Amino acid sequence: MTPPRTMPRFALTIVLFASGCFFDANYEGARCTTSCPDGLKCHLGACVTSIPIDMMPDMAIDAPPAALTCADPGLFATNGGVAMGTTNGTTSKMASSCGGFVHNGPDRVYRISMNGANQLRVTIDGGRKAYVLASCIESPATPICLGNARATMGNPILVQPAAGFAYVVVDDELATAMSTYTLTLAIQ
Repeated sequence: MTPPRTMPRFALTIVLFASGCFFDANYEGARCTTSCPDGLKCHLGACVTSIPIDMMPDMAIDAPPAALTCADPGLFATNGGVAMGTTNGTTSKMASSCGGFVHNGPDRVYRISMNGANQLRVTIDGGRKAYVLASCIESPATPICLGNARATMGNPILVQPAAGFAYVVVDDELATAMSTYTLTLAIQ
């Protein structure tokens, strides 16, 4: 009796491996519109194993900065905060009357959501003035500021806007008055 031959099975295994006859179900990088196979996520049109941390849905998506106008105001959180900016290179789009002063200088507009029960403290540093409007109205209208008051450097104002959006405008009565500023909004 002759011993069994094992060489052909070994040779067959090498031939199958060398010819590439195996399946790898790695779909990473495959194109997608809404879904991917299990374990992958559709992100920017491709299946990926994980979405970069700065692109997670609950994170802010990079967007161009606000134009700081009525149509595209800077946004404050409902608990207030601080914004730094400049009126250099801007024009006068707003003309409001606060305490007898009409503001026709270069302006910047911010929006905050109010609940109607809290007061809004507005502080401005940098030489500009800041006032609050119930609605964003561009020139030629000249609305009266809430409380008929404006905040100036070292002199904050406290107003109580109605529920909804309140618009805080950084402005000046002088058309040539341009500079950097720090605007602070606090809910009380």
